[in-house]
Order: sequence, then structure tokens, then C-alpha cells
Amino acid sequence: MPARISMTKKQREALLALPETENEVIRHYTLDAADLAAVAGSRTPETRLSYALQLFCLRYPGRHLRRGEFLPPVMLDYRRADRCGYGSDRPLRSAWRDTV
Repeated sequence: MPARISMTKKQREALLALPETENEVIRHYTLDAADLAAVAGSRTPETRLSYALQLFCLRYPGRHLRRGEFLPPVMLDYRRADRCGYGSDRPLRSAWRDTV
């Protein structure tokens, strides 16, 4: 059994932090043709963008988006219009459904 490595809360947060610079976003979040095809299979532009953002976070830093988590603006700017068909002038409303 491998030994556990003890980390402080600050170290863990730094390890799991989302990229905040354009260079980091480009390095970690460029999608290939198969990824873009999977994203394109989503029904609405909002869902396509949400799918791409979740895919980004699962790849790097290797975790899902947390409920209520704010994404660095550079992540949204990188993906909005060009790849997911979501205009940068529209607010992000991810998979909102009315519940009655």
C-alpha cells in the first residue's frame, strides 16, 4: 500500500486550483476533434459550454466543478463563441430547469 502524503489545506487548494492565465488555459484546455464532436452532441449552446467546462476541469486539475464555484473569466472567454457556439455577449445559464 502506498504511503499517504500529508498536505496542508493551502497546498491542496493550490494543487486543485483552476488555471487563471491565458497560457495555462490554452496549454490544458485545447480540445481535439473527438472532444468537439462530443460537446457538439449537447442540445443547447449553454449545455455545450457547460459540458466543455466540465471536461476541462476533469482533465486539469482532475476534479469536477463544484456547486457555486466561480470560474476564472479567461476560461469562459477561451471557449464561448468559437468552439461551443455560445456568444460572449450572452450570460452563462447552465442547464437551468424550472421546478414546480
